[in-house]
Amino acid sequence: AIPGALRFLANVQETDKIIYPPAKHAQMICALYENFGIKPVIGNTSAEAGNKQPTIMEMSVNNKLSLALIRFLQYGEDFEQRIHETLYRVKREGIQVVQVRLNLEDPQTSIVAEQLEKKGFIFTGILPGTTGGDLMSMQYFNGIAVDYDAIHVFSNRGQELLDYIRRHDTMGGIN
Repeated sequence: AIPGALRFLANVQETDKIIYPPAKHAQMICALYENFGIKPVIGNTSAEAGNKQPTIMEMSVNNKLSLALIRFLQYGEDFEQRIHETLYRVKREGIQVVQVRLNLEDPQTSIVAEQLEKKGFIFTGILPGTTGGDLMSMQYFNGIAVDYDAIHVFSNRGQELLDYIRRHDTMGGIN
């Protein structure tokens, strides 16, 4: 269930791409971009309150895989409430994994990612070059322990990412 950079194999050549990753993960995110031949520039994140509009998100649930996928189209003033409601639903329905995709080209993403980490989400990779912009992937493991030793990767960078994810999974897969 570790997506993102481990699966992304596109040949993208960009320079001076401005991204807004959380400071905690900026070094790893830049290393992943460089692996794709992209040299990102870290933008200045505003600590302002953000958008006064409501949060707009898309959520799909695959009950067979016990996976919820959330993509935020707009972060709004009700972001924390929407996450709270979503996690309540996930726990009530027994969904095991929630994958969130955040737009790295949005200046509010670094702030939103920090809020998600406080709720138990962990950084799991990037998806550069999607039609909706470059995305950062975060996951929430609902009461499951990830067996990181059972995951096999095919590159040194992939192993570095897996080790990084494991180090940052402070709940040990149990949220």
